[in-house]
Amino acid sequence: MTEHNLAATIAEQQAIEHEALFRRSRIGRTRRALRESDDLVAVVEEFRVRGHSLLPRWLWDAVAQFLWRTDRTFLATLGRERSVENVGNVLFLVQQALMSRSIEEREHGTRGTIIQLPLQNRPSVLG
Repeated sequence: MTEHNLAATIAEQQAIEHEALFRRSRIGRTRRALRESDDLVAVVEEFRVRGHSLLPRWLWDAVAQFLWRTDRTFLATLGRERSVENVGNVLFLVQQALMSRSIEEREHGTRGTIIQLPLQNRPSVLG
């Protein structure tokens, strides 16, 4: 491989990484939470399909941490019960709330709060 080909490959790789970073930053928190909840539901459903009645502690902990980061109101519903049925139901409730939030964000936008500065503290534009 020549030096020119190597430089072109490095530049191409950097462009791909930059584009991926830009795309990732545009994905909202709610959409990321929905993706994470999909992953958790898939694992919980795998335990259901295999006939387990209780989830392992590590999975229950992952669900609890997810709820802590996303919507703490569902922590009480989760409780300490590690049954596949209970955890699955809680995750479906969370997904319903996240989907509603996602629709609301899409319709109303996710702009931050605009804080007005007092008039006397504004810098003079004219000099």
